[in-house]
Amino acid sequence: MRVQLQAGQFINYYNSRFLNALKNLYLSGGLGAIYSRTNINNTIQSVNNTPNMLNVSNYALFIPARLGYEFKIFNADKEPFIKVDIGYQFNYVFEDRLDGIKSGNSSDGFNQLFIGLKFAVPGVVSYKKPL
Repeated sequence: MRVQLQAGQFINYYNSRFLNALKNLYLSGGLGAIYSRTNINNTIQSVNNTPNMLNVSNYALFIPARLGYEFKIFNADKEPFIKVDIGYQFNYVFEDRLDGIKSGNSSDGFNQLFIGLKFAVPGVVSYKKPL
């Protein structure tokens, strides 16, 4: 679950080329759940001299914080129909064993760089419907 706020919702970009380009910048945050299953090599050897593998399963809540930019491709009606999304996301996990190991006093976290493609579903909108 994620909420996204684009800069174009808060700035007047009509008379500025710079602000017009900046309007597609966005911040988002949310709440999610993640499941991890990790095999850890145990240092204790088993009877036949093969290492013991510990299977660690864990569920954890996390907060995704994202900064990104959407490049929009418009159709003949000047509506965005394809969006190329480029950004960075940091995920703060409310658990220290996501990787199967508890170490230190802080929770786990992981980062993502991403490129995404979104397609708008065309349809008749209310202001174009005949009366």
